[in-house]
Amino acid sequence: PVLVREDDEVNFDWGFGSPSPEINIDNFSVRWTRKADFPPGLYRFTVTSDDGVRLWVNERLVISAWYDHNQMTFRREMELPGGAVNLRLEYYEKDMAALIECSWERIG
Repeated sequence: PVLVREDDEVNFDWGFGSPSPEINIDNFSVRWTRKADFPPGLYRFTVTSDDGVRLWVNERLVISAWYDHNQMTFRREMELPGGAVNLRLEYYEKDMAALIECSWERIG
């Protein structure tokens, strides 16, 4: 990796820039991993990106939009049994605007 850091949340609009000066403004990728505790329930995962994105929840691919696109929002609802959950988010920026946001909420 060119850069390693910890982000509290994934909510970035780099515009026509990049995450850091040592990273090109186009043709870069990022991977976030995290373990979080979730109470049991139904959750909605939401990812907004400009270019490709994939989200895994407990090693299960739940959002897959690994292709060039303008800003789009993807949602997936899933039941979680509670406890520790592994999250992995992968993103790539092809060219032009760079945007990635990921969130979740308990809905039931």
